[in-house]
Amino acid sequence: MFGKRIATALIGLPIAIFLITLGGLPFLTIIGVISLIGLYEFYKATSGKILPVHIAGYTSVPIYFFILHSSSDVLHLFLLGIILLLVVLAMLVLLYKTVSITDCAITIFGFYYIPVLFSFAYMTREHYLGSFFVWIIFISAWGSDSGAYIFGKLFGRNKLAPVLSPKKTVEGALGGVFVAALIAFAYAALMLRFSSIDIDEAIPVVLICVISGAVGSVFSQFGDLAASAIKRNSNIKDYGNIFPGHGGVMDRFDSVLFTAPCVFILIYFLA
Repeated sequence: MFGKRIATALIGLPIAIFLITLGGLPFLTIIGVISLIGLYEFYKATSGKILPVHIAGYTSVPIYFFILHSSSDVLHLFLLGIILLLVVLAMLVLLYKTVSITDCAITIFGFYYIPVLFSFAYMTREHYLGSFFVWIIFISAWGSDSGAYIFGKLFGRNKLAPVLSPKKTVEGALGGVFVAALIAFAYAALMLRFSSIDIDEAIPVVLICVISGAVGSVFSQFGDLAASAIKRNSNIKDYGNIFPGHGGVMDRFDSVLFTAPCVFILIYFLA
């Protein structure tokens, strides 16, 4: 299992680095593809199978990303959400014998939970200094995960969420925040040596990275626990097996779904 995890990381990491560095439409496209796969995993986990009403959720994803790339008009995005709601309610009427209000709620929730939250990675990349700050999303998510694992193994005593995730500890969670903030600081300090950012901006940029890394780590762990809660309610161990040793898209990106909007909001107000 460990070997599979390493092999997957060695293949996936260079691809991820290339696409994030490239940004723009290629980055948005891969986010869209991952969102569709994640949405499929979510619908299958929560409903037990793919239902006709879920088509409304799938269809909204490419439309949403097209609007995001072409106009970024908040009104257009808001109207898309309203249209999705109306379409889902219409399907409840037309397919009332096979579709429940729970199915409708899951369809809409899945759309906002996965593609909308994930899209903040793209919005961060397109923001001022986004090519610099976008990496904090992944540092705070995956750096936190590694830090929590190491500190949990070494110092873990008190259970953090014994029902949802028996192996997580309070000490591990605090260690995750510390490691994420430390990596964010090291990343900022290193990158500033090779950037054109002048000295007056350097210190605020480092502070923003450290704050975003630490706060992002907290939200990352909530994201992981939220995904665990959904899996527990759905009586499944993993969302899928698309990534050998890591599980499905949702197993790998559950924490990123929370760190992406968190980092975007922080840099929007702080930067």
